[in-house]
Amino acid sequence: MAGNGASPVTPRGRTAAVLVGVLRFLGLWVGLSGTIAAAGQVCPCCGRPACPVGIGSAAILGALGSFVVLKGRALLARLRRKPDG
Repeated sequence: MAGNGASPVTPRGRTAAVLVGVLRFLGLWVGLSGTIAAAGQVCPCCGRPACPVGIGSAAILGALGSFVVLKGRALLARLRRKPDG
């Protein structure tokens, strides 16, 4: 960002932080779902192109992938943590 005088936007407050998190998740979801849908051009269940089941499964896998990308490190740390007692 050299020369244009623009500075990055930093979220302030809880609402802005939640909005940034939601937009980050949606961006990853759309990207991953589109990649999965473009890579697998036929439905894994019936073998037809452009089947709603195939598109739905791409959306679900994209959502799961986005969750793992955003929360995977925290989830692994929680699983590795020893129980108190």
